[in-house]
Amino acid sequence: MQDEDKTVIQTLYVFMIFAFIGATLVFIAALITSGGVFTTFTMSGLVGMITCLIVFWLLRINQFFIPRILLPSVVYLLATYLIFTGATVGVRDDAVLLYSLAVAMSGLLLGKKGVVIFGSLSIIVVGGSVLAEIYGYLGNYITPQTTTYETFVDVVVIYGLTFAMMYILVNILTTNLAKMRMNQTEITEINQELWSIRESLERQVSERTRAAESARMEAESARREAELQAWVTRGQAQLAEQMRGDLDIPTLANNITAHLSRYIGAQCGALFLFSGDVLKLTGRYAYTIHDGLKSEFRMGEGLVGEAARAREVIRVDEIPADAPLISSALGESIPRQILAAPLEWNGQVFGVVEFATLDQFTLVHENFLARVSESAAIALRTAQTRSQTNQLNLINADGI
Repeated sequence: MQDEDKTVIQTLYVFMIFAFIGATLVFIAALITSGGVFTTFTMSGLVGMITCLIVFWLLRINQFFIPRILLPSVVYLLATYLIFTGATVGVRDDAVLLYSLAVAMSGLLLGKKGVVIFGSLSIIVVGGSVLAEIYGYLGNYITPQTTTYETFVDVVVIYGLTFAMMYILVNILTTNLAKMRMNQTEITEINQELWSIRESLERQVSERTRAAESARMEAESARREAELQAWVTRGQAQLAEQMRGDLDIPTLANNITAHLSRYIGAQCGALFLFSGDVLKLTGRYAYTIHDGLKSEFRMGEGLVGEAARAREVIRVDEIPADAPLISSALGESIPRQILAAPLEWNGQVFGVVEFATLDQFTLVHENFLARVSESAAIALRTAQTRSQTNQLNLINADGI
């Protein structure tokens, strides 16, 4: 509903309240004046009251168009009835002013078309009533003179000018209202466009924020990956440095165990090498042998044997009672986690490293051990081969 329509309806409600009160007063006054006899004026008041009630009902059920036609039509018909039934004294009576009221109401409720229609009808009826007086069909009880054609011309001109002025006034009002509605529509469209631009900008900002956050996360991930790769590469290089030279097997095993333990944050470490089908303790770091702690394992026996059999890194959170204790000058502590990793090269397992920590191992530590497994296995295998070669050379020298 347009704003001007709301204004007209609100005005119509107020007008109908006063109209109902006026019609009621006319009805009561006509009854009192006629001594209770139902006269034409009594009927006019009753028609006005009924019309007001009908309009109130139509407005109640949201039927706004019918009252716009009904009200000026009732006023127009009532004025015509009062003139031509002899209830008034011709065109000089105040009842003729009801036509002006009907035209004004039609202009307010129906716009310019209402002024044109009801103004034309009113001029026709008023002019017809003057002609009726001229020819004696309608009595004139105010003046003894016979109504002349001059009166006809005067009435038509006066009412024509009056209705023309009403038309101009209504035209100005409706034009201004149309401009206001157009301006309001333009403002609404501009607001909608601004809102659309705002939403678009917010969407772009949101998308760019997500893109920036995604880029930041990717950069952070790449940075962490680079740091991890650098950490793994540095650990491999340091391990290679610890394995450099013609080291005997115990020294090499101890170097490997010590370096790997420190690098992954383990407080205790041990390295087991296969001797036949038995894994024997060969290298260690802060590893104390106590009663009940084995130094040899067969394939599949214990955590060390299981890591060799499964050929995969195994991490244990539930520490067994016979686990190696982490010793220091202040005493011994049960580790929080144990990690066992096979040393494998060319499809063959040469040994197993086992670590214990008071902290916690991560997937990064497991992947690191898997990466260095081959180089450690090659170094140990090379040392074993060199040891065997030296022993054969010594046997051959003794035999000679």
